[in-house]
Amino acid sequence: MKTYQLVLITTLSIIQPIQSLAQVCNESIPLTTPDSRFSINIDGTVVDNKTGLMWMRCSLGQTWNGNGCSGVSANFSWVNAINAGETETFANHNDWRVPNIKELNSILEDACYEPAINENIFPATPQSFFWSASPHAVDSNDQRWLDFVTGDI
Repeated sequence: MKTYQLVLITTLSIIQPIQSLAQVCNESIPLTTPDSRFSINIDGTVVDNKTGLMWMRCSLGQTWNGNGCSGVSANFSWVNAINAGETETFANHNDWRVPNIKELNSILEDACYEPAINENIFPATPQSFFWSASPHAVDSNDQRWLDFVTGDI
C-alpha cells in the first residue's frame, strides 16, 4: 500500500487561532483517534494505521523539535496552501500534499474540542480552520476547510 504524505495548513483568515484554551474531552464518548491507532516516527511524522496516511505532526510553519511542535503555524489562501503542500520537503519526503476533506476529517477527534484533534499525536495544533484540497466540502457553503476548534466542517 502506498503511503501518502499529508500536511496540515491553516486558513488565511481574519480570525486569529486561539492558542490559550485547554482541550476539553468528553470521557463518555469513545475516542475516535486513540494513540494506538498511530505509528509515531522520530522524524516528526506519524502514520495513521487505519487509513495508511502519513501526516506531519506539526502544522506547516511550525517546527518539529524532537519532542513537539514550536513556532506559529503559517496561514495561507486556499491556492497558496495547495502550492505550499506540493512544494514542501520534510522528513526526507518531497511528495507532501494538502489532504482532501475526507482525509482531514479522518483525524478529527470526536470526543474532544479546543482542539478537536489528538494532542498527543498532533501536539500544539492551533485552534483554527485547516484547509483541505477539496474544491467544495459536503455542504453548499463552498467550505474547503475543517474547524479543529469545534470539529465542524
